[in-house]
Amino acid sequence: MSLAVNLSPAASAPATVAPSPVAAAPEKAPQRRLRAVPEGTEARGFVLYVGVDELKAAAAGTDLGAIVEALKALTQQLVPNAETHAAVALAPKGVGGRDVDYVMFGPLGGAPDAQAAELAQWWAETFEVPAVHSNPAAEPGAEDATGAEFLALSDCVWIRTDPASALKSFTTAAKGKA
Repeated sequence: MSLAVNLSPAASAPATVAPSPVAAAPEKAPQRRLRAVPEGTEARGFVLYVGVDELKAAAAGTDLGAIVEALKALTQQLVPNAETHAAVALAPKGVGGRDVDYVMFGPLGGAPDAQAAELAQWWAETFEVPAVHSNPAAEPGAEDATGAEFLALSDCVWIRTDPASALKSFTTAAKGKA
């Protein structure tokens, strides 16, 4: 069985999800598994980012609210009583870049967070959207073992006696690794 989703934005027609007949059942597909989650954590749900803005949705004859309601209805059909929440990703008008540029793990100040470092490593190994690891205790030239694509310069720069020199040290070390 497949599911057909009606994304009509009409106020009188709420989003609906209905089964659609399938010509022939495909051979059993291999089970897709999430990569192992970091030690000490458990998967309690997931986030689905949908890169659609109001203009793209309108061009397809719908709107963001209708899409959200259809996804919620589909979730309830597949897993009754599942908890669902929706949020909107915002960006300043006219800026370029991808819809989601990066995901950051770790505090900007204070003590480093070992669990955030593990999550950054897991993210970098699992997803395409780049990971940023924030380690307030990072030292110029020290390897970031998480494999994250970027290191956030936070307290590791700004609480130093000479932040400009600290920033220059990080820049020089990064150029040496490139």
